[in-house]
Amino acid sequence: MNLIYHTQIPAKLILFGEWGVLKGYPALGVALEKFFECRLEESSKEGLQIESPECIFHWLKEEEKAPEFLVNTQKALNYIFQKPLHKLNKKKLILKRNWKLSEGLGSSSALFLALLSIDQTLFKNKPLFSKNDLYAFKKQLIDFQKGGSGFDLLIQACGGFLKTTLNEIDREKIELPEELLLIHTGHKMKTNEALKNREPNERILSEIGKSTENFIKHRNWEVCIHEHYELLKMLGVVPDFVSSLKDEWSEKGWITCLKTTGAGGGDTLMLWTKPKHQETLLKDIKQKGYWIESAKPTSQSAFHLDF
Repeated sequence: MNLIYHTQIPAKLILFGEWGVLKGYPALGVALEKFFECRLEESSKEGLQIESPECIFHWLKEEEKAPEFLVNTQKALNYIFQKPLHKLNKKKLILKRNWKLSEGLGSSSALFLALLSIDQTLFKNKPLFSKNDLYAFKKQLIDFQKGGSGFDLLIQACGGFLKTTLNEIDREKIELPEELLLIHTGHKMKTNEALKNREPNERILSEIGKSTENFIKHRNWEVCIHEHYELLKMLGVVPDFVSSLKDEWSEKGWITCLKTTGAGGGDTLMLWTKPKHQETLLKDIKQKGYWIESAKPTSQSAFHLDF
């Protein structure tokens, strides 16, 4: 089949500033060298064929409901294209990713950004994108999700290390130190569920913002991880099993501190380790059924940017 469009969206992690970013306080994130791949191809069949790692759906009539794993894809297509069966008739949409959904690396925002990329490139003829364009995309994602900060999308659109505040985004030059370990636990929490019925304490969010600003200035990973853990715990978003892990590994002298990332479900943890104990810690991580994030930061962005 003839390829019409192809894009790769990097995975992302919010390192510092989660929750505070919802109220406009600064946050820091990084794009990782794992990718959500989207291909749009010509097809001889009527309607839109959608293929994902979980299932296949041949969408012929607007009122047809997609299978469970593609419900969000169908909603995003309707939101972005308005009449996707008209614009994408006789097309095949192929979606792939090389990370597990349980890792919390931005599958939903990557999908949304990939579909925006198709719409902007093929139907709006946009070759370059400005910061204002990205802010508009962020607002669209927030509207679509009925909440959140849209920061995931900005990280994936820009690549590299990205700092954001309410009205600005800036790239940062940062290297991940050897003491830092990123691990996945498989405990997945959906961000939109985490946001329901929760009105975070403004003072705590302000302190999270200050901690993030201090990190940008001084690059003290250990201090910022410790501060964030305590603040997020006060906010009530640190799961009990994460607190137990921190106590266990700290008492054994393997780490000095850790923190959750993103919404705080515990799917990905940042550990500040003692390098001489890393081998022992890694064995324990594996024994617990967790795994290490080995992907490196990537500067690859989803769009051609003019800033």
